[in-house]
Amino acid sequence: MDGLDGVITAIAPDDTMHEAGKTDEYFRVGRGALDKCKAILDGRPVKTLIDFPSGYGRALRWFKREWPDATTYAVETDVRALDFVQATFEALPIVADAKLEMEIPAGADLIFSGSLLTHFDDWQWDRFLSMCVDALAPDGTFVFTTHGRIAALMAEQRHPVYGELIDTRALFERYSREGFAFLPYSPDYPEFGLSLSSPSWIMRRLERLPFAKIIAFEEYGWGQDVVAVRKHPWPLTIA
Repeated sequence: MDGLDGVITAIAPDDTMHEAGKTDEYFRVGRGALDKCKAILDGRPVKTLIDFPSGYGRALRWFKREWPDATTYAVETDVRALDFVQATFEALPIVADAKLEMEIPAGADLIFSGSLLTHFDDWQWDRFLSMCVDALAPDGTFVFTTHGRIAALMAEQRHPVYGELIDTRALFERYSREGFAFLPYSPDYPEFGLSLSSPSWIMRRLERLPFAKIIAFEEYGWGQDVVAVRKHPWPLTIA
């Protein structure tokens, strides 16, 4: 892939996002995350950023190139991934848990969350959205991705991209009724699975957060829907 100047290209052997023979695609997806964030930031500086979840650095390596002096936090449940991004990209590691009972630092100019809410139930959505908006600096930006209408149609058709761990047709049927659906990959671990969320359902969730100014929504903007909010004290909330 062209345009890798300044990018740390080391890939961990355990990185499940990297498929053999698809290294160019791996870098393109990571670069795509940066491009989306830059477009949404519209020139705003980034001194502190949080990649949640960081994985093994598919997007984080691009953030590191773009904002080399930023204080960068990587949040992950996989300790091996945290060890890698800390050693390779100098990211400050934060061990996450599925119940979201840990803390993330305040004052972030950018929080990026690629393909996490796509695996969460509704109560996790509420906790995660509140956590991230609270952690933003004034005028900070939170960018996250979701499975929306296009993903729902793929689920209805039992597209192989979702595997065979859950009945995606049943997931789609619930989504059609309620605008949201979640099924865990395993009943022994109910905190992680596959979710579908309609645009209207997401907006209703965000409406509950008084300082979350909705600034962007793009269906299938990063292979998933892209949503962005900015921390903004509305005039009616200012004393």
